[in-house]
Amino acid sequence: PGDPLAAAGLVEPAVARIDTEVHYQNAVGTGTGIVLDPGGQVLTNFHVVAGADRITVSVVGRAFPADLVGYDRRRDIAVLRLIGAGGLPVAPIGDSAALMEGEPVVAIGNAQGSNAPLTREVGTVTGFGRTVTAEDTLTGSKDELTGLIEFAAPVIAGDSGGPVVSGAGQVVGVTTA
Repeated sequence: PGDPLAAAGLVEPAVARIDTEVHYQNAVGTGTGIVLDPGGQVLTNFHVVAGADRITVSVVGRAFPADLVGYDRRRDIAVLRLIGAGGLPVAPIGDSAALMEGEPVVAIGNAQGSNAPLTREVGTVTGFGRTVTAEDTLTGSKDELTGLIEFAAPVIAGDSGGPVVSGAGQVVGVTTA
C-alpha cells in the first residue's frame, strides 16, 4: 500500500455529508455516507438517519433532500435516495475479505459538520469478526453488531456511515461504532 491519505483522496469526491433533523425533539445530527451510483443511492448507518423527519445530503458541494429507501437495523445499515441527483461521483468498492491485520486504512467522515472539511483518520486493521453493543444516545436503543472489522483510528460521532478506505483507494468498510 502507498500513502493512505492519497488513497483516501480517491474516494473523497464520493463521500456524502448527511444532516438530519428530528422535529419532535428539536434535534439535529450529522453523519457520513458513501455514493453507490451516479443517480444518488447513498449507503450510511441506520443510526445516522433513524427517526429523522428531514434528511439533507451534500455531495461535492451540491445539497439534496433524501428519502430512506431501505435499512437493516440489526446490521446498522441504510440506503438513501437523493431526490433530483444525477451525475454524482461513485465510490470505488473493494474487497474487505482481502484486508490483513496491521494494514493501514483511512476513515473519512463528517465529524466536524457539513460546513467544515471532511476528516481523514488514519489507522490500522486490528481484528476481524468482532462483536460490539452499540447504543444510540438519542433514543437509548441498543443493538448487538456482529462480524465487524475492527480498526484503530480516532473516529468520533459524525464519522458514522463514512467509508473505511484501503491503501488501494477502495472502500472496504463503513465506520459504525
